[in-house]
Amino acid sequence: MSGGPRSGQHGFLKLSENRLACQAVRRMFPNVRRKQLEVVTIYGPAGCGKSELVRELLRQWHDGRPDAKVRCVTASEFAAQLAEAVDSGGVPQFQDRYRKDVELVVIEDIQALADRPAAQRELTVTMDSAARNGGHVLLTANRSPGELAGLSPRLVNRCHGGISIGITLPELESRTKLVRHFAQHEQLPLTTRHCEKIAQAVDGGGRELLGFLRTLTTQLSLTSQSGSIAKVIDQIMARQETGISPDISQITKAASRHFEIPVKEIQGTKRAQPIALARHVSMYLTRELTKLQLKEIGKYFGGRSHSTVLHSCQQIEDRKKDDAKLVWHLEQICDQLESRGFRCLRSLADS
Repeated sequence: MSGGPRSGQHGFLKLSENRLACQAVRRMFPNVRRKQLEVVTIYGPAGCGKSELVRELLRQWHDGRPDAKVRCVTASEFAAQLAEAVDSGGVPQFQDRYRKDVELVVIEDIQALADRPAAQRELTVTMDSAARNGGHVLLTANRSPGELAGLSPRLVNRCHGGISIGITLPELESRTKLVRHFAQHEQLPLTTRHCEKIAQAVDGGGRELLGFLRTLTTQLSLTSQSGSIAKVIDQIMARQETGISPDISQITKAASRHFEIPVKEIQGTKRAQPIALARHVSMYLTRELTKLQLKEIGKYFGGRSHSTVLHSCQQIEDRKKDDAKLVWHLEQICDQLESRGFRCLRSLADS
């Protein structure tokens, strides 16, 4: 199976907020009889569970149709592959990759295609090709396609011609279910009261809740007190309430210490793999933990463009889903920042 599933460590959990989206994606499972092709677009804020739905769909295809041709990339990757194909004269090969005998195409975060007309045209033709050949197309975005500035009317119409469903961040009841679900997989012996307390205190969605639980796991491993889960939860909550977010220099210094690479090299132009990784991680954490614009982040890292920063951040976001070593790097840097009183729970969770 080409383009195999991105592993979802904690499995998929159906909630009231994603019920309709689940039903739509379920119709795209392999061997499900359908009267006609329906392009499905799932949209919602970060942490609402779009990536988990994608992983569940890929798992179903991997298990049910392991020989099927499946393509799953982010919109940024799609655009970058097209640009490379144009430069190398390999556009026909690029088009065949996404159209020839492909049964499922998944493009995540299509908002990244804003102001990229060539990539939008290729995606639109790819969607039309899938419709002619009886294939399946799943798109994700952070907002409804009609609300995404920079998308062509043709692409928006293709999305609206299928099924377009929004997912909201989980409410208290669903957050409690998520805490219990994550705790079981993290092997944390939380009581119902613990789960309810965490769900009430932690804002956001799955990634924030998972980040809290991973912080709890780390803190429990450092304490010798028995029966101290409730106390450690209270300590983390207190730190979360009083803590402040680190700034870009503090994040880069923490990455510098972790990777043992000088800050000047992280900010510089060298592209050696260890330096590039430290740079990309620093950019990603800065985007996650600060309110700086991409242009401001790029200026700090040697005057790089906002599109370069966005691509670097997207690479880290994508790799987190199935790269345990990268997740470990992120957790270690965040643990280091938290030990200095900064708040960075969100980045501990792999989405």
